[in-house]
Amino acid sequence: MEQKTYYLDTGNDRVYFNVIDCETVCRDTTSRVSEDKLITFLQTAKELGLKAGSL
Repeated sequence: MEQKTYYLDTGNDRVYFNVIDCETVCRDTTSRVSEDKLITFLQTAKELGLKAGSL
């Protein structure tokens, strides 16, 4: 089981996304968002001036 962790820092809050076997978990909610779509979302957030990346 491979796990990767990504984050999004909004300035007031830091949100962590754990990708585990093609499922994304965020704040105890599991979704079928692919890792590729999550990375695209985080890249867009960075372009808008938010801090985002992987751990």
